[in-house]
Amino acid sequence: MSAEKAIFIFVDNVLPPTGAIMSAVYDEKKDEDGFLYVTYSGENTFGNQVML
Repeated sequence: MSAEKAIFIFVDNVLPPTGAIMSAVYDEKKDEDGFLYVTYSGENTFGNQVML
C-alpha cells in the first residue's frame, strides 16, 4: 500500500480505538459463529512519498 493511501477497518459500523488490540476487539465483538465481521474502506490521503 502506498503512502498516499489509508485503510480503515470498522466493526459494527464503528472504528475501533487506535490502540485497540485485535484480540480484545474479537473477544468483545465476535459473532455467535466465532467470526469477527469487519468492513473496510480505502481512502486517498495527502501523504508525501520521499525518495531516498
